[in-house]
Amino acid sequence: MSPHTPAALQFARVHGADASGARKRARGRLHNVNLLLEPGVYGFVGTPEDGTAALCELCAGARAPKVGMLTVRGREPSRDPALRRSIGALLPQPALPPFGRVDDLARRLGAEVPWRDLGLSTMAERKLSRLSFGEARAVELALALHLPRPVLVVLFEPDVGTESIDRGAVRRRIASLSEAGVPVVIASADVTSLRTLTEQVFVLEKGHVVGEGTALGWPVVGGPHIVVWLDGADDHRRLTDALEGAEAMAWDASSGRLAVAGDDLRGAARAVARAVTVSGVEVRALRAEGLAHPALVAAAHEHRREAMARGPSGPTEVEHV
Repeated sequence: MSPHTPAALQFARVHGADASGARKRARGRLHNVNLLLEPGVYGFVGTPEDGTAALCELCAGARAPKVGMLTVRGREPSRDPALRRSIGALLPQPALPPFGRVDDLARRLGAEVPWRDLGLSTMAERKLSRLSFGEARAVELALALHLPRPVLVVLFEPDVGTESIDRGAVRRRIASLSEAGVPVVIASADVTSLRTLTEQVFVLEKGHVVGEGTALGWPVVGGPHIVVWLDGADDHRRLTDALEGAEAMAWDASSGRLAVAGDDLRGAARAVARAVTVSGVEVRALRAEGLAHPALVAAAHEHRREAMARGPSGPTEVEHV
């Protein structure tokens, strides 16, 4: 990007809220978000209470930031109706008009939607007023992905309530949009889903961006890991002291869950087995599963603590007197 070319998507000290709760009240907020994103596929993992709904509504221009500025190619979507019409959006609440047929709406928008390829061939001739909540979301997802010449695509929980749409076709379309230089933003609480769709994952917690996937030390963000349930912080310390061959760990003290990643799932399992034998720690339960949002948040905070301890030039030595 040259100095005179505006970023595809920029958050500059953005504070804002969504309107997806009851009576359009906010379910979550964003606090002082600063990001500069170029074309690509970006995932934001968290719940609406963490700010995912607010993020999507702000990006789509459905809401304006309370503080700061959000721009798409240098323009503010909340202030620019023409720009908003060029943003493909699947937001928390369906916003389809209550009249006409599905295929008529697609023609009005100029969207060439391959209904059959998406598994929605029977949906095209349906009346918009007769669609269920899930059907409306599937139609909105299809339209969001096939707007003509989009400048941005924003998807809130695209795997929720859209079971009728072909997942493979959605993944292929997202990849083709990215290759064409269109930034795609996907917000979801499902880390595994984001891993299959996105190139870069950001972690949201209570409105703050607390971590970025490639900086957390996880080989594959959201991929399968060994999760160990322990009785407390002392067992956690003893087990992690004995762990060798683990590439990354995240400890969630509230649930007693320790997530362990290795070269592969089998390698992580061997590392855990050796550590349990050496440490003598009693394990309450152990299984392989995808990395959950709480573990990613824990990993982000651990990464930050380690970075602060290292300081600008290495580990900080503390003199005890």
